[in-house]
Amino acid sequence: MPSPIGHLLAGAAITLAADQRHQLSRRWRNVALIGAALAAAPDLDLLLPGAHRTITHSFFAVGVVCLGSLAWTYRTGRIAPLLALAWTLSYASHLLTDYFGADYGTPAGLQLFWPWGFEYYKSDWSLF
Repeated sequence: MPSPIGHLLAGAAITLAADQRHQLSRRWRNVALIGAALAAAPDLDLLLPGAHRTITHSFFAVGVVCLGSLAWTYRTGRIAPLLALAWTLSYASHLLTDYFGADYGTPAGLQLFWPWGFEYYKSDWSLF
């Protein structure tokens, strides 16, 4: 599995790539920090016994982050879909890197379709 630092860097890079022209916010550092934090957030399930690579490592969680990002940007007085998309992709980058990461745990993989399915999915290729 990729390291927490790798997840943080991926989230910050995605958010900064979306903000190349600084259209998202004048406070681009804060925006990038939020993207980095969201990219590392799926591993918060380590605090729940037996839940690692389940709830927070699912497409359902990505949808929750998307809706939460839209709500957050709307709360600031305007809907910023590009910012919400960047934060959603930052979160989803964690799932992508874990999917292609070496996983020697039992069971190996992620429950991508939780709560609709409880199978674990893992790539045959280990890129990380």
